[in-house]
Amino acid sequence: MPVPGGLLAGEPQRVRITWRDDAAWVSVSEQGERGVKVVKADVEAANGRVVGIDSVLSLPKNLSHVVKHHPNLKTLSRYITPAIEQVLSDSPHLTLFVPDDKAWDALKPMEKLWLDSGFAERDLMDIFARHATTGEKPHQDRDFADDIKVGWSEHWGSDSSYQSLTDSTLQLVTHSNGTTMVNNGIASVLQKDVYASNGVLHTLDSLLVPSGAPLFKATAEKWLLALNATVFVGMLREAGLDSYVNGAGKDKEWTILAPADDVLNDILRKRDLNVFGSIKDELRTLLRYHIIPGILKPEDLADGQLLGTELRPDSLKGDRMRLKVDVVSGKTGVVGTQREGGMGNGDLAFGGANVIAEPGMTA
Repeated sequence: MPVPGGLLAGEPQRVRITWRDDAAWVSVSEQGERGVKVVKADVEAANGRVVGIDSVLSLPKNLSHVVKHHPNLKTLSRYITPAIEQVLSDSPHLTLFVPDDKAWDALKPMEKLWLDSGFAERDLMDIFARHATTGEKPHQDRDFADDIKVGWSEHWGSDSSYQSLTDSTLQLVTHSNGTTMVNNGIASVLQKDVYASNGVLHTLDSLLVPSGAPLFKATAEKWLLALNATVFVGMLREAGLDSYVNGAGKDKEWTILAPADDVLNDILRKRDLNVFGSIKDELRTLLRYHIIPGILKPEDLADGQLLGTELRPDSLKGDRMRLKVDVVSGKTGVVGTQREGGMGNGDLAFGGANVIAEPGMTA
């Protein structure tokens, strides 16, 4: 029976029935497993039929629980942030078309590293929102807000569409053989109708993330994680300086001098620091000294050059604190000319600290 003001757009929860082991089973899983056995033949009543079963039916869990306990959604489960969890737990009449574990293999190693970093909340929410809908039709349709329904497959025609939680459209085409394709064949539906208390879930064999999505936009933050500078990124976030590396600052270009994790971990260990809150002002000062305006390539640098940093102490009356460049090998202004393939360890140093990896460039 539908629950007034419930979580399924005014519709009743579905119950799946199958025949197994010479008996009918009720409330089985999407694979036809488990469930409650029918033990008595149905009896006709004035207003329906009564069927005897051997146990109480279990109510479906919410979509957060469904995702976390699905055997083929371990990767997606790992990427559930607190914000995504709240949507999955509390949102009514939600329909998910989500990638199964194998679908994530299409991502490049750096993209996976970024998603696993603990810093990718915005990109993870963008990915999730592209795979979810509250049952609305595409907003270009005149009656898009009318007749909102949970996206059970029984509602799909040969051609159906929904508005995702972003501005994108989820277009479904079901062929005569029963297969359903999404967004012009980008993905196909592998498993339909995993029931939940607040909606339904379908699994896909591919991600619905276009090339222009935030995930695929290279930022300094993503490069730093790939270059083993996770602690440095965490410090920038703690100090409120992450706009220097996350692409949020428009028309801003920076050269970032990032110490590797082992260097910073050693410093923190010696100072017995587990959190940065107690040294936030000191942290901002230190980090700004590692940020230089503009994009500087090795060939732009000369021995003895003094570069202005983002650190502007009161003692300099707002002027930039300078950082000295040392070119150890090669001719003045040309870095690493004696080595094939460019710069090597010790060729270039800033303030006495050697560059130990090739610089990464972002658009």
